[in-house]
Amino acid sequence: MRNKKIFLLFVLVVLIFAIGTIIFLAREINKKPVLEELEPKKINKEEVQKSENEEIKSSKLLLESKYLVNFGFVKGDDKDYLFAVYFKDKKSYIQLNDEVFGPYDELIGPIFSENGSKYGWQYKKDNEYYVRVNDETFGPYKEAGGFSIAKDGSKYSWWYVKNREFYVRVNDKIYGPYLYAFEMGMWDSGIPTFYFTTSPDGSKFAFAYAKAEKENWKYYVRVEDKIYGPYYYFSFINFNISFSNDGSRYGWRFQKYGVDDYYYVQINDRTYGPYDFASSPVFSPNGLNYG
Repeated sequence: MRNKKIFLLFVLVVLIFAIGTIIFLAREINKKPVLEELEPKKINKEEVQKSENEEIKSSKLLLESKYLVNFGFVKGDDKDYLFAVYFKDKKSYIQLNDEVFGPYDELIGPIFSENGSKYGWQYKKDNEYYVRVNDETFGPYKEAGGFSIAKDGSKYSWWYVKNREFYVRVNDKIYGPYLYAFEMGMWDSGIPTFYFTTSPDGSKFAFAYAKAEKENWKYYVRVEDKIYGPYYYFSFINFNISFSNDGSRYGWRFQKYGVDDYYYVQINDRTYGPYDFASSPVFSPNGLNYG
């Protein structure tokens, strides 16, 4: 009997607690939050456009086209550069900070030295080729290529064709003329007469060139101020001069002109061979190992 009374008392307490909870929740639901009425803000298209324009200007990329090809940021020692390359109306443009250059029919670059002291690009306009280095434009040329800038900015170089002859420009020095045997990039007779390259860091340049001597062609290789050769031309088809990353090592394969049919490999000033066949040398990144 006593247990039954305790149970009924417990049930009564639970019911009272439940009814109190329901009444509290009902009051909370019926409460209306006091909110400050805010008048909808009208959108001013002119203000929005002005704001967007300011944001674009602050980024210094005033692109007028949707066809963005390349963009980047270069932190220089004395000046920083923000650049973008884009298409507009089938023409190429480049924006460098606040300046826009173009239109161009073709555009290669830009490239920068690591310290930002030198920058430039190569372009084609009205069927003529040009190279721009900082604020100076070189050209027009019938053909041009191989534009390179050294990482430290101390050297820039490229090759070009003028009056049907090859030339090489390295800073303010011009090498040439050399035999020209192709028209607009297509080989005549399949025999190349010129090859130009630079080391990956741009510190060294090299080129192979041909000389017509007594109805025969002889090939030579120039690395900076050193000249090697003459060589037999067949070993220069698909010719390749190799460099280590820092330019300290360089080399190529060749055949001796008028001596034998064997292959040899040149590594800096040392010659290896003869071999029945040899490929162009390759170097480790630091140039200490090669093969």
